[in-house]
This record gives sequence, structure tokens and C-alpha cells, in this order.
Amino acid sequence: MRNDPQNNVVKFKELTECFKFMDMEEYCETIWKILAAILILGEIRFIEGNNGEAELDNNEIANRGKNLNSKNSICQCNA
Repeated sequence: MRNDPQNNVVKFKELTECFKFMDMEEYCETIWKILAAILILGEIRFIEGNNGEAELDNNEIANRGKNLNSKNSICQCNA
């Protein structure tokens, strides 16, 4: 499925229609932001720091989550 962009568009439209049907259209932006945050968190890797504490291996991935509050960062259901 991931390598089928045209079908992905169709499936996304079906999903957004389901949100509309369930009267959840107003929550779409929040749902996409939560999903994006979960996916970003899954990419974060930790290493052992100098004092034996966990440290981020790469700050770049963690910084991606900072932009999730931007109005243009996540697509909306009515887009």
C-alpha cells in the first residue's frame, strides 16, 4: 500500500469521509498532529550520556515535533 500513491489518496479521502460521517471533522487536525507526534517519537534514539543518563542521539528528529503547532504543518480534513 505504501508504494501506491494513487490508492493512498483514495484511502485518505475515504478516511476523511468517515471522520465527516462520524461528525469528527472538527478533530481532524488534532488527530493528524497526534499521529505525526507518535511517528516522530518512534524515530527518536537514545544513548548513554556521561553520567549514565539517557541523552538524545540526534536532536534533529526531536526538533521536528516543535513545528506541529503550526497551522500549515499538518493537512486538514477539508483540504
